[in-house]
This record gives sequence, C-alpha cells and structure tokens, in this order.
Amino acid sequence: MLDGFAQVITECEDWLVQRLLHYATEWGYTRYTSTLVEAWRASVAGLSKALLDSLGSGLTEPTPDERYSLHPAAAFGVHEARLHRGRGITLTMFLGLIKYYRRTYCDLLREQGYPRERERRCLHYINLFFDRVELGFCEEWTSQTGRQMVAELQEHNRALTNEKNKYLTVFESLSDPVVLLDADCRVDNLNHEALQLLGQ
Repeated sequence: MLDGFAQVITECEDWLVQRLLHYATEWGYTRYTSTLVEAWRASVAGLSKALLDSLGSGLTEPTPDERYSLHPAAAFGVHEARLHRGRGITLTMFLGLIKYYRRTYCDLLREQGYPRERERRCLHYINLFFDRVELGFCEEWTSQTGRQMVAELQEHNRALTNEKNKYLTVFESLSDPVVLLDADCRVDNLNHEALQLLGQ
C-alpha cells in the first residue's frame, strides 16, 4: 500500500515547501519565523528525511508506557524542540505550526489520486508519524527543569548576540551606502555610509 510513497515525498519537495509557506503566511506564523523559501525547504527536507527513515522502522499506535522521544520518528521533533525552545517559541506556537506541516503532507497525498484504500493507508501512516513527532516534541519540551531552560536560553542569547555583532560589523564596515527596508518600504536600518550620503 505504501509503494511509491517515498518517491512522491522526495519528488514533491517544492510543492510541500510552497503549500507549507502558504499555510504559515495565511495563519500568521511567518511573523515569528523566516520568510525565506530556503529556510522552509530545510525544515521540509529534515521532516521528510525523518518520515522516510521511519518507513524502515515501522510505526505502531501510541501506547501509554512508551518513551516517544526515543523513537526514530521523534528525532526530528526532539531536535526542533531544542531549537525552538531556545529561541523563545512556546510549546503551543510550535504545535500550532506543526499542524500545518501535517496538513501539508496529507494534502500532498490526497493530490495523488490514489484509490481510496491506498490513500487511507498512506494518510494513516502520515498521521502515525506526526503523532510520534508531536509526542516526542512534548516529552522533550516538558522534560527540562527551570534551571536547564534558563541555561539553554542564556546559551542561545549569547549565540544570537555574537551573530548580531558579526552582522553589524560587516554592515557598518561596507564602503557602499546600504539602506534596508521592511515589507512596507519603511527604513529598517541604514549603515554609516548611507547616513553620510543623506547628510546625517
């Protein structure tokens, strides 16, 4: 029933990225994430890899005594939990966005025109996978103590400060005037050369 499943997921990466970005934009998630297509492509590629890797390990229905964060299908969720938590994203914000990832993959399968039983089996597999990703994500998220979360945030803040300083050093040392505009064409930032050009 899953014949050709991996091929569809692999060959339709562009479709997945565009549909996901459509949902994220429509429902306001791009206010908190990158709007660069390549950033979304990287997340889709990571999720697709985890999905295709899970084909070999098999997926079963969730049970109450399972450690979801240890299952290969949850590896993506655990990794993303650490990244997003460190950037100040809340659990509900991430779970909200992951619902649109799930919907995107389900939309792709429905677009294939499979016979009803094959479509049902494929959708069931997608849902089992996403259930495990979400459960693994929740398990990882809630396993951290307050002290661990503070230390994690401090580490991420230091890394962000270093990135910001690197950007400012490059931005201000350019010999050409540079003006950055936001989505509404308002000045967001300008370097020293641009200020001098404007007589500031």
